[in-house]
Amino acid sequence: MKMMKNLPLVAVAVLSGLLGGLIFNLTKTAIAQDAPKGNKVITAQEFRLVDTKGNTRGKFFIGTDGNPGLVLYDANRKGGVGLAVAPDGSRSLVLSDANGKLRVNMTVIPDGDSALQLYDATGKLRSSMIAASDGTGLDFKNANGKIRIALALPSDGIPSLSLYDANGKGRVALAVNSDGNSTLGFSDANGKLRAALTVSDGGPSLNLTGSNGKVRAALAVSDGGPGLGFLDANEKLIWFQPGEK
Repeated sequence: MKMMKNLPLVAVAVLSGLLGGLIFNLTKTAIAQDAPKGNKVITAQEFRLVDTKGNTRGKFFIGTDGNPGLVLYDANRKGGVGLAVAPDGSRSLVLSDANGKLRVNMTVIPDGDSALQLYDATGKLRSSMIAASDGTGLDFKNANGKIRIALALPSDGIPSLSLYDANGKGRVALAVNSDGNSTLGFSDANGKLRAALTVSDGGPSLNLTGSNGKVRAALAVSDGGPGLGFLDANEKLIWFQPGEK
C-alpha cells in the first residue's frame, strides 16, 4: 500500500521540529486596518501567548517556508501540540509528551490519503493506521521498528491479517480471496511459503511446499472423497492415494 510505505515521510519532518523550536521570522509590528462598520483586522507574522510569568505558551505564526503553524506548550515548554500546513499542502496535527517526544501524528496529504501514527516514549514509531486511495491498513511494530502485525483491506476488497517475526519476515497470513476461498499460510524464516490451508467450495486442502516454493505434498477432501498425493521437485505427481468416498 503506497501510503503505508511512505507513512513517516510527510508530516514528521515538518512538525517534529515545531515542538523543539522552529526558526521563525521576527514578529512584525501588528497593523490595524479599517474594516466595514468600524471593525478592526490585526495582521502580523507571529502572535505569542504568554502566561503570568512571561513564559511563551503558544505561537500562531507564518514560518520561514511561508506556511502557517500553531504550537501550544506545557508549563515547562517541552510537551505540546503542533498544527501546521506543509509546503506540499499536507495538513498535520502532532502531540508530544512532557519530555518533548513526538507521540501522535495525524496527517492528511493533498491527494486525500490520511494517516495516524503512534510513537512510544523513546520516539519510535509503534503503530500506524492508513486510509488511502488503494486501501486501508493498520500495523504494529516492535521497539526496533519492525512490523509484527498488519491488518489490511486493499482496494481489491481482499482482507488479510499478517504476522511477522522479529526480523520483519512474514510468517503467517490469513486472507479471504475474491472468489470466497479462505487461506491460511505459513512461511519460513526466508519468507518462503511452506504450508497453505485453503477452504473452497470444493472442500478443504492442505499443500506443503519445499524451500524452492514447489508443492511436494497435498491433502484434499472433495465431494469425490479424500486424497493424498506426493510430487517431485518439478511438481509432477509421483504417488497418489485416494480415500473412500
